[in-house]
Order: sequence, then C-alpha cells, then structure tokens
Amino acid sequence: MQPFTVQRENGSRRWFEASGQPIRVGGMGGGVVVIRDVTDRSLRQQQEQFVALAGHELRTPLAALRGSLQLLQRALGQAADERAEKYVGIALAQARLLGELVQDLTDVIRVQAGQLPVAHERVDLAELVLGAVELARPMSDSQEIRPTASGEALPVSGDPRRLQQVLLNLVANALQHGASPRGIDIGVRRDDGFAVLEVVDYGRGIAPEERDKIFERFYQVDQGATSAGLGVGLYLVHAIVSAHAGMVEVQSTDPQGATFVVRLPIAE
Repeated sequence: MQPFTVQRENGSRRWFEASGQPIRVGGMGGGVVVIRDVTDRSLRQQQEQFVALAGHELRTPLAALRGSLQLLQRALGQAADERAEKYVGIALAQARLLGELVQDLTDVIRVQAGQLPVAHERVDLAELVLGAVELARPMSDSQEIRPTASGEALPVSGDPRRLQQVLLNLVANALQHGASPRGIDIGVRRDDGFAVLEVVDYGRGIAPEERDKIFERFYQVDQGATSAGLGVGLYLVHAIVSAHAGMVEVQSTDPQGATFVVRLPIAE
C-alpha cells in the first residue's frame, strides 16, 4: 500500500492510496493497480489525532493556571478591593470553562469509542439550568442571558455534570454564532411528559440545509470571517442528549436567529 497526495490548482490536496498486484492471463503477464481516494478518512484521522493531542497537552497548563488563581484569591483574602476580587473571580470562572472545553475534546474520542460515561440520578432540570446560567455569564461579554422557568420542578433521570455540559455548549454556541444585541433567552418547561430546554438567539440564524448537519462531528457552519470553532460542541450535545433518551433539534427564531430545543423524559 503506497500513500500519496495530489495538489489541485486551487492549492487544496487530496490523499490517495495505491496498491498493485501482478496477474497472468493466458501466458501473458501484467498487473492491476488500484487507487483509492481516502481524503475524507485521512482528514478525519488527522482531526481525531489533533483533538486527542490538544486535550492532553492543555490539561497541565490549565491546572497550573487554576491553581495559581486560587492561590491568588486566597492571598488577597479580605484585604482585596472589590475590583480585584471581581476580576480574579472572572478569571477563575473562565479557567473553569476552558477546562470544560478541554473535557469536550476528550469526550469526542470517548463517544467514538462508545465509552462516554453517563450517570443516572434524579435531577431537577429547572434548578440545574438556573445554576448553569450563572456559570455561563462570564462568557456573555455584553450580551444578556435571560433565564426563565415555569416555577415547577422538572425531574429527569440524568447525569448533572453532563446535562450542565449540554447547556454550557448551547449557550457558548449561541453567544459566538448567534451574537446579537438582544442577547439570548433560556427557557425550561414541561410539555407532554417531557422536560423541555430552549436556548434562543437572535443572530444570523442557520440555513435550512445546514440544520441536519450541525450535530455531526467536526461540522462547521460557514461563518465567513468569524471563527467557527472545532465543531465538537453540538456533536457532544447530541451524543449526551441521546444517552439520556432525549432529542435535540434546531428551529428558526422569528424573525431571525436559531432556537435549540432539548427534550428529556420526565422522571415521575
């Protein structure tokens, strides 16, 4: 098996594998060469190798950063002025979110191997969402995050950390790709035996032809000059929701924007 690449006129490359086998027919010798286009497989392998390597390499400096910030917070103690305390708190929250992103990279590999651990316990989704929103606020910059709940408990059987991971990924996606002066709305409610979570943004929206693809691994919606990320957040959202026997979909927000809807079975 001989791998090789071919560069096109536009600078892009395709990867191929060539294999040959001698043959003899009617006393005449010859050979057969088979060339396979393995571009998609090669790119996928490179992406997976990068994800695994990046997740591993980022853990140590992030742990050191969080440890240093915690030491600084303790050293400041009661003597810290209000601004210093606020900024250290924001830095710690951002370091925790970075840690969650690194965990996302690791989880992508686990999903592919069928080894994503998901615990099951009774969780109030409404309470969990309100708590997760507070963790997400440091990401919001100037965009407002408005959570609303029906006021009733919404018990589901699930993994609190994984469900929090779902919300944080949806909020991060809305803040980055659905950025708008209107901010985002987050709602939780009961609907026909399901606990429903909705994350609503008022940005540029998602084209109909993209909606069936955005939950695929490494898929990135064309954002023009805007950074599209690694394309793992929504993939993990889908995997985690599916592991909870739930459903996730994206709809249009009127007049523009996107609404991500997660449905999880109510645990009675």
